[in-house]
Amino acid sequence: MAALTAPALFDGVTDTGLCASDVLPVLFGPEDLVCAGWICERPVVLKCSLWLPRAGTAQFIVPNPMKDRTGLTREGKRSARCQDNVAERRFVVAEFDDAAFGKPEQARVASALNSALPLVLAVDSGGKSLHCWFDCRGRDDQDVAAFFAAATRLGADRTRWDTCGWVRMPGGQRVKSNGGKVKQKVLWLKSNKEGGAH
Repeated sequence: MAALTAPALFDGVTDTGLCASDVLPVLFGPEDLVCAGWICERPVVLKCSLWLPRAGTAQFIVPNPMKDRTGLTREGKRSARCQDNVAERRFVVAEFDDAAFGKPEQARVASALNSALPLVLAVDSGGKSLHCWFDCRGRDDQDVAAFFAAATRLGADRTRWDTCGWVRMPGGQRVKSNGGKVKQKVLWLKSNKEGGAH
């Protein structure tokens, strides 16, 4: 892995100005089923093409495509957002959420991890962390697990290993406890021209 002193791909602060409708087609095909939502408890699965006009107001997204509208939870209940309903692990997300670990430092770590798996997207959560998406398609499960273990040693949140876990919608809106809204800025996107995600 590249040294953390290597130049960062992005600075961890500057907004690219991209919207959710710009980003989702890089991550998903138009017919891919995407699970997203405005509140944690109400996941909605729609084709990516149907999410495009409304994704910018959502808070959350599952970083992997879904199989169907719902799947079965471990308890045998129908749910849109469950591991049984994940079609494939397409991306692994490293979230750096230590308040003492500034966003420029998080950007440097994510950039270093790019030497092991391609960094496709970095999103400012609207809080203290960055959500950094890495493309793991075609990689051996053990290699992906080793990558994630390395990311956690560098400060990434261990709970992001869950294939159906929520992350912040790129270009979406975070609703604060006081009801205010903060843009979840897109800080980095590897475009199609650069050999991006889709």
